[in-house]
Amino acid sequence: EAYLSGMGRAVALATPKPTAMVLNYPSNPTAQVASIDFYKEAVAFAKKHDIWILSDLAYSEIYFSD
Repeated sequence: EAYLSGMGRAVALATPKPTAMVLNYPSNPTAQVASIDFYKEAVAFAKKHDIWILSDLAYSEIYFSD
């Protein structure tokens, strides 16, 4: 939550306006991952600010439950 609110301030102050943001998860080598709620918020943020999300979901096909 704090990350995205900080991004909002950065977008507002940036010149020229950013056209993309990079989300780098999982955090290798720790394998720490963001929650689905984080991604939902990131997508909403990107839509609001008309910004593309660039993401390398290295382990997107690996999961342990539905």
